[in-house]
Amino acid sequence: MAEPIIKVRNVGKAFGALRVLKNVSLDVYPGEVVCIIGPSGSGKTTLLRCLNFLEEYDEGDIFFEGKLVGYLIKGNRRVKDTGNSLGQLRAQLGMVFQRFYLWPHKTTIENVIEGPIIVAGRDRVSALECGFDLLEKVGLRDKAEVYPSKLSGGQMQRAAIARALAMKPKAMLFDEPTSALDPELVGEVLEVMKALAREGMTMVVVTHEIAFAREVADRIVMMDCGEIIEVGAPTSLLRSPSHERTRTFISKVLSS
Repeated sequence: MAEPIIKVRNVGKAFGALRVLKNVSLDVYPGEVVCIIGPSGSGKTTLLRCLNFLEEYDEGDIFFEGKLVGYLIKGNRRVKDTGNSLGQLRAQLGMVFQRFYLWPHKTTIENVIEGPIIVAGRDRVSALECGFDLLEKVGLRDKAEVYPSKLSGGQMQRAAIARALAMKPKAMLFDEPTSALDPELVGEVLEVMKALAREGMTMVVVTHEIAFAREVADRIVMMDCGEIIEVGAPTSLLRSPSHERTRTFISKVLSS
């Protein structure tokens, strides 16, 4: 079996007196799709943000391709990494948020090529070529010169996915990418994500879309109160979960 591309070992995180992650451990393998489910406040988004160090974790270790995320070991102590490695990590571990965070004063194609040119140092011609290909991939080639204010929510989220893919990441993180969308726009974003999964993109997806998780995930992770309480294949975890909290959560989500 291949080595995990992401390793999470006994990770803890607190905001003041509130412990939002407690002894969390998880492996994600190359080409795998892992969907994280659970109630609001269970620590899902915090875990995702710790993976690329948008949130500092207090305990344990996170590794991406064998390299410790966010920290350096100096002597017998761990210190925060303030060098260029974080930028390199975030380029390789792309993230798509609930909100779109597109530059409002830039067109769709300009949003997509900004990172490759400014961060990765690619020339504008090759960045544009790649950018147009990615907009074609997410069904937005005809919106290349349109500003975000003229796009629907689904189109903006697809543009955000193209922007993340433009950095040629080795894995993608999705934080409830459809939660801010009107119901009729959810499907167009999920179809793009399904296509990425079919192409073998490594993905960690925080989602309430149980049908999507059932269809696409290799494994589903159930979180509650800052802990991973159950991990399994969709067929087993969704049909016959072993933990009572998982059964309760799934029944409520499916009945809503």
